[in-house]
Amino acid sequence: ARKTAQDSTENRALLRFWDVQQMLGVSRTTLHTYIKNGVLPDPLHLGRIRAWKRETIENWVARLQEA
Repeated sequence: ARKTAQDSTENRALLRFWDVQQMLGVSRTTLHTYIKNGVLPDPLHLGRIRAWKRETIENWVARLQEA
């Protein structure tokens, strides 16, 4: 079976920019806009790497689905 982006991230505690982009199904520009406008929580800055805690993104998506 072919691995998908979800398969490769399902057990990781941190999600990188590309992972979140794929998870949300949005373009790179849209994700940057979400961050800039405060729609999406700010990522953690780990040196040059930006990442979110999986729990943060999952909670954010859940809140959107409830609205």
